[in-house]
Amino acid sequence: MRILSQDADGIGMFDVPYELCVVSTGKSKKTGSPCIYVRCNLFGEYSVVAAEYSTIEKANKAMDMLKNVYYDSELSKFNNDGTTFLTTHFRFPQDNEIEV
Repeated sequence: MRILSQDADGIGMFDVPYELCVVSTGKSKKTGSPCIYVRCNLFGEYSVVAAEYSTIEKANKAMDMLKNVYYDSELSKFNNDGTTFLTTHFRFPQDNEIEV
């Protein structure tokens, strides 16, 4: 599965494989807002802010949404004939797209 960042234009300029990342909530160093950090071996010791939210509850809900999409994609990964198909992607939603 691929993780896409929350970008104002909606296209997700940051795109990484979920299986190679560590995803966590935290506070943005720039704004102090709750955010989602993604750290991959692709970036060495750097973490990237993939999404920012107005409340920690919204950040936590976005993390739950990510987990649900991942688990659903893993459960439906195999076709009836035993072959696998390309799994999905998850774009972190904008702050106004999440209701808590």
